[in-house]
Amino acid sequence: MKTKFLLTSTFLFILFTGYAQSTIELLGTQGSGGPAGTGPSSANQLTTFYASASSPCSPILTATYSLSNQQFSTAEGNPGTFGTLFGGNNSTGVNAPIPGTNYYVLTNFLSGGQANNMYTVCNSCPAGTGISISSNYGIEIFSTTDALINATGSSSYALNSQVQFSDVTISFSRPVSNPVMHVTGLGGTNTYNTIISGTTTNYDLGFTTMLELLTPNLVLNKLSGNSVLAVNGPVISNTATRYGSPSTTTALNGVNRTAASGSVAILGTNITAVSFRIYLKGDGGIVVNNTGTVVPANNGNTVRWALPANFVPGGVSTGTLNQISGDAFIMGFSLQQPVTVSGNVFHDPNGANVNNSTGTTNTIPSGISANLIDVNGKVVATTMVAANGTYSFAGIFEGTYHVSISTLAGTQSMAEPTPTLPTGWANTGTFIGLPNTGNSAVLGISNNFTVTQTDITNINFGIEQPPVANNQSQTINQPVNNTIAAGSVTQNIGGTDADGGAGATAINLNNSNTIVINSLPANAIMYYNALLVSTGQRITNFNPALLSYTNIPDGTNSLSFEYSFIDAANVIGSAATYTINWLGALPITITRFVTMVQNCNSTFVEWDVDDALDFKEFEIERSKNGSAFERISTIKFTTQQNSYKFTDSFLPQAKYSYRLKLINNNSSFNYSRLASVTISCNPSKITVYPNPVTNYIFISGLKTETGSLAVYNSIGNLLYRGKIANGSATINTSGFIPGVYQLLIIYPSEKFSVRFIKLTD
Repeated sequence: MKTKFLLTSTFLFILFTGYAQSTIELLGTQGSGGPAGTGPSSANQLTTFYASASSPCSPILTATYSLSNQQFSTAEGNPGTFGTLFGGNNSTGVNAPIPGTNYYVLTNFLSGGQANNMYTVCNSCPAGTGISISSNYGIEIFSTTDALINATGSSSYALNSQVQFSDVTISFSRPVSNPVMHVTGLGGTNTYNTIISGTTTNYDLGFTTMLELLTPNLVLNKLSGNSVLAVNGPVISNTATRYGSPSTTTALNGVNRTAASGSVAILGTNITAVSFRIYLKGDGGIVVNNTGTVVPANNGNTVRWALPANFVPGGVSTGTLNQISGDAFIMGFSLQQPVTVSGNVFHDPNGANVNNSTGTTNTIPSGISANLIDVNGKVVATTMVAANGTYSFAGIFEGTYHVSISTLAGTQSMAEPTPTLPTGWANTGTFIGLPNTGNSAVLGISNNFTVTQTDITNINFGIEQPPVANNQSQTINQPVNNTIAAGSVTQNIGGTDADGGAGATAINLNNSNTIVINSLPANAIMYYNALLVSTGQRITNFNPALLSYTNIPDGTNSLSFEYSFIDAANVIGSAATYTINWLGALPITITRFVTMVQNCNSTFVEWDVDDALDFKEFEIERSKNGSAFERISTIKFTTQQNSYKFTDSFLPQAKYSYRLKLINNNSSFNYSRLASVTISCNPSKITVYPNPVTNYIFISGLKTETGSLAVYNSIGNLLYRGKIANGSATINTSGFIPGVYQLLIIYPSEKFSVRFIKLTD
């Protein structure tokens, strides 16, 4: 009997520095670039990337290989031994223990047709260039087919099945981009023969390792390799008809067999780990003579995944066979050499082109971090900005990124922190380029930039100290007629700017500096230079005498607005409050002040009061033009009465305005707001019936033009509103309580009212 077992299967990650692009590779020797010693073992293995045969890359980048999710915890003849191991090997002389080999081996460690031009050193390098199989190392991984059989050699797995073995994860010490994986010799065989009466019969099974990418959001792309290396979606496989150990097609017992070898790029940025699922797939096996002709099996012999301990082929009287079978491969990475990304944070108070515009040495506050962010919004790296404003990220791999500055340091692979600055500082812009050559006007976040083969510099930011406004206040005489006239307010504004507006020396701010109105008074309408003021309005050469206010409520004694200064960088500073006070509140609070038409020649004036203090009386004043008023009556105030009324009779048809002069016991006074009404007779002979009413009230004789109806109760609350249509209307009063109500009839050009009495339903 003749027994032959061939194993080859190599999977290699390599990094190269000497072609058109600079690269980093697994070039260091055993004990420095990778682990010394031999396996087999399932313990993690650490490798270090080198920029040359003698120099690790800087900053240091390592890759740690780990096995997990082992599907087999024992192999035939080797109890407690996992199915996949680092540094394992085949044997034709023992069945236990599984032999060991070096963990960290050269690419040409497994003989069988490997060639330099099967590999490509980086994703953007010319295909088939950059790798030396006699210089580049990788980690050897072995999956034994002995895990698929029992002590009799039987297995529940068909010889053409694809069997899951384990997962392998490669974890990088820093995020990387587009690592290239080099695969050598995915394929091997288990073979034995019988010689009976001079006739040789060979029982051959080919198998190959298949790798399935598990890490999401990454894409595989074959760069180079022999013809049987295939990449289909997340799967790397061997497409040979019969699997074997050499990387060039070689006959075994007259049958051609091939292992898959080549380079596959793992496309993605900010990669910290990549995982693959390891499978072994059989080719179904074949029984042949020495010329490859298929022949019948004899004496009960069969093709097998592996041979059990002390196996003796049927019908053969020779000694027993002791073998370990499986597929070994070597893993490594190669990467385009990383670059440095750097920039500056400038103290830039003038806010023009981004630079240090202080006129002195650039100095920034402590506590600012620069965060490097990938296209998915995830943090790649973070570093503190130095006191002189410089920052740098070393070892950044190809890809598209941006930088943001923040008081929050990012966490690798987590979402970008919100761009913030220390208290009292603000952004003035960003620019990628030489200082003082531009400003993108984006605050705290740079534009995107692409890292290729050269360092990226001058990702620059401008920051400054915004101006600080001071609170201001002034006490004036009581408003007249709920109004503060222009010229009443004289208090100037003020503040400080630590940056001096456009320099490094602090200055005091005053009326000549531009301000922005951040908020308006809640209890008045504010004007500047007789024009209505709006939130966000900017005012240059502020003159407080141009302020005026209307609609100040009764019972108040102050109003305020917020303002901020705007500096040379167009940055709005902190807000301050400008307050106007007057001595004592308005003498009484008018909670309701209404007028209604009584009939064709009279009006009805009503008001309610609250919060009276040392108050004497009301004078009722009337005006036809809203400006010139005459006193028409005086009503004494009494603390026992909250509601007051007055009828103004014998008036010609016109529009009238009314106000109350509010007089204190000390003879000081103020005015209420205005209330207006138009007296118009009933030319249409409007009829309201029945009056008094119990349920429905009917209105006829209305004009056909568009108008509306409104019903008010005795205290002026609106109870009903409706439209006028077709000269008549009906109102359901069943929900009204008994009492006196005012029906207001409103047309675009006039309005008048009719009173009616509601009885109990």
